[in-house]
Amino acid sequence: GEIDSFRVEKRFVRKDGSVFWGRLTDSLARAADGAPRMVIGIIEDITNETEARQTLAESEARFRAMFENSAVGMGLMSLDRIVLDSNPAMCAMLGYSREELIGQNPAMVTYPDDFPASTDQFKQLLSGEITHYISERRYVRKSGEVFWTQISMSLVRDPQGKPLYLVGLINDIDSQKRAAERLAAQEAEHRRLLEQRIAERTEELNLANERLREKAAQDAVSAERTRLA
Repeated sequence: GEIDSFRVEKRFVRKDGSVFWGRLTDSLARAADGAPRMVIGIIEDITNETEARQTLAESEARFRAMFENSAVGMGLMSLDRIVLDSNPAMCAMLGYSREELIGQNPAMVTYPDDFPASTDQFKQLLSGEITHYISERRYVRKSGEVFWTQISMSLVRDPQGKPLYLVGLINDIDSQKRAAERLAAQEAEHRRLLEQRIAERTEELNLANERLREKAAQDAVSAERTRLA
């Protein structure tokens, strides 16, 4: 008499030996005077539901393992643009703890000049214009240091297609970006020096031609004088 009914999920074995998951509900039926008469049991076959839950749990466990151990920065963001979670790689990259990042807007760590572009892409993602995007933008570490990253942002939806949250992957590409900038600067300097040398050489040739023309004119005058003499 401590309880009138209970519900439990457990496995049952059919006559043919096959096993299935069932949700058993047992209820106590009483007589008019309140005395227990019988137990009524209802069994629902929840094999598909249970397997779906197990598959989801396994998928979530795999994602969590990847999230926690990935060398790439990973973050989860709500549809109203609030950080839901940040993996250790992301925290190490930005210099903030997980607790410091959760609940914040990405503007806290995004270089101000790059935030408007990221806002436009975020709106396109939510509106369904795009399914994901990859871009390069600058972030600001807790120390104040600015660095370049490549970010890939995707929208996660439920089975019915309703948007749930966003997953962002961030790679630190600062060294590559700086190297590319140095190479571009070197190439620009090389072109400048080459153009300068061409201009100087052109000027030298023009001066040489001018001297040749003056010499030819002088020679012509000398020859005419000799002829007249």
